[in-house]
Amino acid sequence: MQISRLMKIITLILFFTSQAVYADTIQEPVSDLDAHVHGLSELTLAIEGNMLEIQLKSPAMNLLGFEHKAHSKDDIASVENVLLQLSEAELLFSFSDGHCALTDSDIDVSSVLDSDDTHGHEAEHHDHENEDNHSDIIAHYHYNCESVANLSSITVALFDVFPGIEKIQAQWITEKQQGGQTLSTEKRIISLR
Repeated sequence: MQISRLMKIITLILFFTSQAVYADTIQEPVSDLDAHVHGLSELTLAIEGNMLEIQLKSPAMNLLGFEHKAHSKDDIASVENVLLQLSEAELLFSFSDGHCALTDSDIDVSSVLDSDDTHGHEAEHHDHENEDNHSDIIAHYHYNCESVANLSSITVALFDVFPGIEKIQAQWITEKQQGGQTLSTEKRIISLR
């Protein structure tokens, strides 16, 4: 998976500023922000020029209900279903007035999907299910916005598609500002103004 130069820069900037941004919004100690917590996902947004990039990072448990490598037909079917759901970006994000069109997306499920043959290996890999694995699924979405100056908010519908997501730590940066907030089923709109 290739992450754009912009998203790498944004991720670094947001990493170094996230402690200050979340100090007032999260009751947990700031040192826990990097912890892998079931029910909690991360959303990073970056706007530069007419380009909008969104990165979703979530424990596989939130999306699949498990974190072990998918070896059974049912587990593999679940991963394929999540891939399909994550590829339908229009159901996950809606934009106000920016006229943003998806140009590309990339979804990484390699932490839960083996590339080797799964036939006859279920018993051999069964013990992995009980290990303390913390697998993440990462999705990148790239948009071109006709009028980024008019983009005032983004509605996140991930809660509707993936009920295992309870909260989302959202961070964003534009050419003029940066911000962050915790999203939930009751508060799912990111205001960019």
